[in-house]
Amino acid sequence: MTNYTYFSIRLLIMGWLFMASPELIAQATQVSPYVEKEYSKPPKAEIDFKLHQSEVLLNNSPQNSRKIALEALYLASQTKHKRREARAHELIGQAYMAQAVHEQSLEHFLKGLDILQRIEAWERVAHIFNHIAVLYRRQRRYDETINYANQALRLAKKFDYHSEIALAHINLGGAYYFKKNYQKSIEYIQSSIDIREQFDEKTGLINSYNNMGLVMRKLQKYPEALKWYSMSLEVNSGTNRVKHMKSATLDNIGDVMADQEKYKEAHEYYNEALKIAQESGVSLRMMEAHQSLYELTTKEQNFKAALYHYRQYVLLKDSFMNTSMGVKMNNLQQKRRIEVAKKEKELLEKDIKLKRATIYRQKILTASATLGLILVLIMAFGIYRSRRFLQAQKVEIDRQNQALLFTQEEILSQQEVITESNEQLTLQNTKIMSSIRYAQTIQEAILPFYSRLKKVLGEYFVLYKPKDVVSGDFYWLSKLDRYKFIAVVDCTGHGVPGAFMSLIGFSLLNEIVNEKCNVDPSVILRQLHEGIFFALKQEQSTNRDGMDLCLCRIEEQKEDNLTVVFAGAKRPLYYISNNQLHTLKGDRMSVGGKQIKASKSFTNHTISMKKGDLLYLTTDGYVDTPNPQRQSFKQHRLLQVLDTCKHIPIHQQKRVFENTLSNYQLDAEQRDDITIVGVKL
Repeated sequence: MTNYTYFSIRLLIMGWLFMASPELIAQATQVSPYVEKEYSKPPKAEIDFKLHQSEVLLNNSPQNSRKIALEALYLASQTKHKRREARAHELIGQAYMAQAVHEQSLEHFLKGLDILQRIEAWERVAHIFNHIAVLYRRQRRYDETINYANQALRLAKKFDYHSEIALAHINLGGAYYFKKNYQKSIEYIQSSIDIREQFDEKTGLINSYNNMGLVMRKLQKYPEALKWYSMSLEVNSGTNRVKHMKSATLDNIGDVMADQEKYKEAHEYYNEALKIAQESGVSLRMMEAHQSLYELTTKEQNFKAALYHYRQYVLLKDSFMNTSMGVKMNNLQQKRRIEVAKKEKELLEKDIKLKRATIYRQKILTASATLGLILVLIMAFGIYRSRRFLQAQKVEIDRQNQALLFTQEEILSQQEVITESNEQLTLQNTKIMSSIRYAQTIQEAILPFYSRLKKVLGEYFVLYKPKDVVSGDFYWLSKLDRYKFIAVVDCTGHGVPGAFMSLIGFSLLNEIVNEKCNVDPSVILRQLHEGIFFALKQEQSTNRDGMDLCLCRIEEQKEDNLTVVFAGAKRPLYYISNNQLHTLKGDRMSVGGKQIKASKSFTNHTISMKKGDLLYLTTDGYVDTPNPQRQSFKQHRLLQVLDTCKHIPIHQQKRVFENTLSNYQLDAEQRDDITIVGVKL
């Protein structure tokens, strides 16, 4: 039996076993020591065999895939098989990417890219550009994702690589999805589906169908989303099975169930997704499943389970979205640019040697000039001028070479400084973010729990979106005798300064109402102003911090009648009674803040309402939210949303507020903390 025949039979056996069961791959790839000794394979065949093993194991066992690809890389580098060496780098990069080790993944992709560009293997160059686009999308750097995907697309179209065209389209569709340009996202994803269906690319269709389902779910087209997810699961079976993508699809179906408040079905899909993700060992999928289960158990008020899934999610997220990851990836790009500069220096040195050889040949010609005196003089004059020109060129080349060496040393020095600075900044950022996350936990603990809100208010919703991790907005609830109190407060600033103010305001409200038993809203606001005035020493200092708020006292009367007493500091109250929308303006002054007086008087507004009427308490963050043209949402649009919501059940109104704001804001940055509390009396 020849070496080639042995290798062919081994590949056939492994392929048959893989079709029967992927779990038999490991057995198929093991060869007895006797056979290895008797039939040693040629170097190319051995490398190809290991590359094939690595590719087969990639989707379901990335760690084993990387190990085998490293063996292939060693053999290829020893035998100088450049194309195979580049393929090994690419497979190692894919395996690292599956395990979310992004900086090492990028390093191997760049090494493979250098080799492929030198040997002009443009299809593989396009493929690696697509991989790098995925890396940057995972780092949420969508502009760089679009840049690399477009580079892949240009190459793929030039040489008609249909698989790479489809992959570039799916990368562009994903980037525009996260940039909230859903129309563009649908166009690119549909284009990838058309190409992959035409050429029957089963594995690619798993991803394309799944991504189309994501966009449909975002647009709340739930039957359409489920249709695409079902098509993805149908393709993702048998020999085409990709375990971690099945986990992703099941997790996405769970999201659709949760959106429709089908929590039992959502639990089943999320748990199955987590089980498959753990079997495949892909940390990205495990992170997504724990995040989904955390959000679902929080909605169900199962806080013990929510805490477990949140901890697992944070552990995985910290490894996946490491704060130093972007720095390391940038350093790899900088390292590659330095290597390119070194190669340019080598080419320049070769050019200098070539010019020196030219000078040497010119000297030989000068020495051999034996023609007549006139010819010798003419040739001598020409040679003289030529030597002067070449000497000037040599001097200029030497100068440029010295400048290049100096520039290279300066770049290396700057890189060391940048690396050290980045490490210090990363450490400081980690400490700051840990403190802020702890502050977030404290702030969330003081807010009323959902169970207490439901017990006191009955039917309600809360839209609470901090601009940063912690918020300068807060909402407050109390029940004293026959009175119920609800307030929404907007403190000066946002982030950490605003959060400190919110703790002061929350503490003072509890003291004024729950301890001192004050039930008059205007008196509560006056005493709150006095408390802030003296707590911040505003009479002696330049401190001008304060807060705007909307405060309501609700008292049930006979039959279905209620009395609501409202007092506001620069915040209105919106309410719907007899199917009509009304607005009550608060006083035109804040609590604390610029009006430096030890005492202020606020006004009570009394409203007679009936059960079923609606109250809305807000901060100004919603109406101040900008669109990409930096135009604020404004109050007239908020009034339109409120008028629309009067026919919608209260528990569904939060989604209307969220979707309306998201469609207006698109990819514009949130300007302030946002809080809206809606109550059905």
